[in-house]
Amino acid sequence: MEIFEELYEKYYNQLKHFALGLTRDINEAEEITQETFVRAITNIELLKILPLYKRKSWLFSTCKNCFIDIKRKLKFQITLEENFEEKYIEINYDSKIEAMKMLSKLPEKFRDIIFKKYWLDMTSQEIAQSLLIPDSTVRYHLRAAINFLRQKNINIMEGNQYDKKQV
Repeated sequence: MEIFEELYEKYYNQLKHFALGLTRDINEAEEITQETFVRAITNIELLKILPLYKRKSWLFSTCKNCFIDIKRKLKFQITLEENFEEKYIEINYDSKIEAMKMLSKLPEKFRDIIFKKYWLDMTSQEIAQSLLIPDSTVRYHLRAAINFLRQKNINIMEGNQYDKKQV
């Protein structure tokens, strides 16, 4: 652990300043810096074998990647919210009962992933690990579930019956 402590003492302020330049928000910068060091702990064996100049480069690259990951997650969440706020769908999503009804409309393969993502607030990577499937499959199922719910609501609003063979 002494290598981690050395890196933390030496680069924490530099990384925080770098992250602040990326985010323009002190709280986000601190979060990104902390996430960078969490990843450093996870990859401590790699850091032990790297020369000092490459350790610094690894930390700054990881910091930038953390920033990108957070922005992607935020963009996906905004897209998800926009998808559910279609102008012709007037369902109260604040109600847990309505949300559970929507969840029950999903096929089983989507239901678990949606529940873990939005109720348990798990990342797609965490979901993938828990279900033993690739991360890309989780993201695909999330998009497919959103499209399924959107189509289901369009059919309800138009008075059409849903054909289960569509999924």
